[in-house]
Amino acid sequence: MLRIITALRVFLGSAAAVHALGACVPEFDDDSSLLDRPRILAVRAEPAEAPPGASVTLTALLAAPDADDADPAALAWARCVARKPLTELGPVAPECVTEFGSDSEALEPLGDGGQVALTLAADVCRQFGPLQPPPEPGSEVSGRAVDPDSTGGFYQPIVLGLGDADEEPTLAAVRIQCGAANLPQEEAIELNQGYRPNENPAIAALELRVDDAVIEVSDDAPVTVPAGASVEWTVRWTECPAENACGDGLCTAGENPTDCREDCQTDARGCTGAERYLDTDLETRTVIESTEALRVGWYATTGGFALAQTGAEGELETANGWTAPEASGPVQVWVVLRDDRGGVAYRSVQVQVGE
Repeated sequence: MLRIITALRVFLGSAAAVHALGACVPEFDDDSSLLDRPRILAVRAEPAEAPPGASVTLTALLAAPDADDADPAALAWARCVARKPLTELGPVAPECVTEFGSDSEALEPLGDGGQVALTLAADVCRQFGPLQPPPEPGSEVSGRAVDPDSTGGFYQPIVLGLGDADEEPTLAAVRIQCGAANLPQEEAIELNQGYRPNENPAIAALELRVDDAVIEVSDDAPVTVPAGASVEWTVRWTECPAENACGDGLCTAGENPTDCREDCQTDARGCTGAERYLDTDLETRTVIESTEALRVGWYATTGGFALAQTGAEGELETANGWTAPEASGPVQVWVVLRDDRGGVAYRSVQVQVGE
């Protein structure tokens, strides 16, 4: 089975086991929160969205029940350069997965380790975006442009794995800034001027509650809970502004260097919570404004989470119940925060279970 992640709705952030690839950029359907073997839980792209020709840094969150089994140096990365056939329902050309680790022409090696650098191709929006690609070799008919995902996004597929013959590779993706095709000129201008690339989210606060005691987790410091305790975990993120305000230090949907120079220069920052963003309505061919939903994937080496994933649109926090094991000892917990457009953030916490 293939593991699919999304930075990247990392196609981005958890490793999900599925039997078929049935969407352009799949939702993460976390099959289990129990981490009983080495797994790639997330891939974070920095920046979270980039234009053709830009440089991107990719970082993998590799987790394992025993820290000695999680060796990021063993990770191998490749860029998928093959377009998928129109008859293929999955998000990538099948050979990018089945031929991973070989000298396949469908794959371009990116290097080894927990972090690699990627330069997006100049023609990536023709290859994996809304621009019509050139004819395939031996054909006079131009290829078909790629359809956007539900947020209007397009993605460069990435494949990575540990090189274990018993483990299928993980599929991730980098969101590429391509604009939109087939819009009236006025709408295209509005989108091009007002679209802000996605910003990775950030975990503003992480805390757990045991009975009436609230423990705030800071700097990945270990926390202690009684054996068998019922624990409520809470993740919070920043509240993004509902309206544009030039001078607030954030370049948000609809703002640009012309009307808000102080916020929207080349080093502009977006909000690290649920961002507003410009999208397109394909039926009316107009620009609309949408807001991201943030979700959290939960993982632990033992104990039991009530839900593998929590979060919904409009929330500023999400909570989950966890039952500590009856046996004393250390437990590693990971929380992975993802937004709709492929942004990723994560934290790791060591929980000491006591008697």
